[in-house]
Amino acid sequence: MQKKLIALDMDGTLLNDELEIMPKTKEILKRLTDEGHIVMISSGRPFRSIERFYKDLGLKSPVICLNGMRTFSPFDPSFPELEFKFKKEDVIDIATRCRGKLLSCMSESDTKTYQEVKDDYLSWFFPFLDLEIGPMGEILKEDVKTAIWNCSEENLGFLQSVVNEHYPMVWRKWTGSTYSEAFLDNVNKGMAIKYVQERLGISIENTIAFGDSINDFEMLDRAGKGYIMKNTFLSHIPEKYMITHEDNNHEGIYETLIELGF
Repeated sequence: MQKKLIALDMDGTLLNDELEIMPKTKEILKRLTDEGHIVMISSGRPFRSIERFYKDLGLKSPVICLNGMRTFSPFDPSFPELEFKFKKEDVIDIATRCRGKLLSCMSESDTKTYQEVKDDYLSWFFPFLDLEIGPMGEILKEDVKTAIWNCSEENLGFLQSVVNEHYPMVWRKWTGSTYSEAFLDNVNKGMAIKYVQERLGISIENTIAFGDSINDFEMLDRAGKGYIMKNTFLSHIPEKYMITHEDNNHEGIYETLIELGF
């Protein structure tokens, strides 16, 4: 069998609802790594929130963090890192103009996390390095790799319009959540997968990808076989994507890989 690139979203995909990797899924991914296939995590999380699972699977592959804002190989310094940032002026302007309409907001660099008010959920999901709390206009002194907001439904339209004024920043709501984020137009998991494919010499046809949300679509488009998890919250799934027969709590990745002959 030709070497495959197997790209895995984390939350709702690789991880079950208890935020752990199911045992059969872990076993088959370790086996495929030992057989020479490239198992790669592709997540909206920063690497510090990925690292435990990356090590648990025994991976040595590149990793895609923050929806493509950072792509690097932790164990291969010769692999050229790809990174993007939001301009601090844009992040500050959005936070300032939306003050009073946001429940919380957060940005982070490689070494520091910035929050206007402490948000325990974001502090758990993006465990902070060095947390600074205060108005973004006062505390933010550097360009950042995340821009995330918690906003009530009645203010979402206003937030979206303000974010989209700062093109190439584009607004995107988290599926099934009151949180939303910015991304840079043309910076996404699919762009990052293409970057890895080209450097490792892996074709689209030899790529398999799993995801569960809209931020995975570009990644699935770069795969010969792209799967949406059965447990997705999406109300509409493009017909070009396949759906796993099992969900993230019932070894959906494992069952699909077995069906594919691994």
